[in-house]
Amino acid sequence: MELSNSSLFVTLVLGSFQILISKQRAVGVEYVRNGQKRTVGANTEVILTAGVVGTPHVLLLSGIGPKDMIEELGVHSNTFV
Repeated sequence: MELSNSSLFVTLVLGSFQILISKQRAVGVEYVRNGQKRTVGANTEVILTAGVVGTPHVLLLSGIGPKDMIEELGVHSNTFV
């Protein structure tokens, strides 16, 4: 399911994805849908709603969070904490 207009893009992702970071700012999201990698850029903000377990998981896999936890996962760190 994907919904969009000129100022909003909403999709249901049932696989892996990560938040794209540039200069300590979320600039988009990269995800896989139907076997194809897709990238969506953001002009103002990225809103992540993946639930109480999913949200911290996505943040860690995107390199956002406590540096020691991120390094354990072998992910490049965008650490702000």
